Amino acid sequence: MKLSIALSSILAVCSVTTATPVLSTTTTSVESTSTATTSVESTSTTASPNAIATSGPDYLKYPSPYDEYTSHCHPISLEMLMLLKEFVLIGLGCDALSDEIDERRVKIYAEVDIMDELQERFDTVMGDSSNYGLGNLDLEAAIRTQHELLEKLHKESMGLLGKHWNGVQESDKLLITLEKYFRQNFISDETEVYDIADPNEFLEFRRCHEFLRSHLSQSQSQP
Repeated sequence: MKLSIALSSILAVCSVTTATPVLSTTTTSVESTSTATTSVESTSTTASPNAIATSGPDYLKYPSPYDEYTSHCHPISLEMLMLLKEFVLIGLGCDALSDEIDERRVKIYAEVDIMDELQERFDTVMGDSSNYGLGNLDLEAAIRTQHELLEKLHKESMGLLGKHWNGVQESDKLLITLEKYFRQNFISDETEVYDIADPNEFLEFRRCHEFLRSHLSQSQSQP
């Protein structure tokens, strides 16, 4: 039987792993998906506490006053706080996408096992001329139906992987701007500065990031 998508292509989706662009208090780098290595390149723009080289955050998305975050995020500027908030939201979104991708992966493996069993039965029938008949047609129909299901799961998985990858790339862009801002405004004798785009080097970033991630996670989990 000629099928449009080989099982090897479908299973290749299952071999792809994802990692969320979220910095913990112990990490010193940001991971992206294992399908490719993303190099974070410097840009020609320069960040400052009062201006950044982007179109600017949409403050209508953030109705909460800055005072809500003062104890955790002061003295980070409001504009950078909004970018950090966006960074955290992207990370949480990638978390959710990773969970969906894992669910599809489990489903694909289970359906491939069913497909293998059907194909084995079909090959057995085809190898014995005395078995030709309605049973053979039923098996062929079952295989086609199973393959259509696998194609659907494959398409869904590729879509989720694409969204996850886009999230990681957007996170990398925000990370560059945040890193420049923290390097310009928060370097002290105690700061361990590395030649990588990692604002996690800074206590002010870690404290605010941890609070925002916890706060926004709880907000999203509420009905």
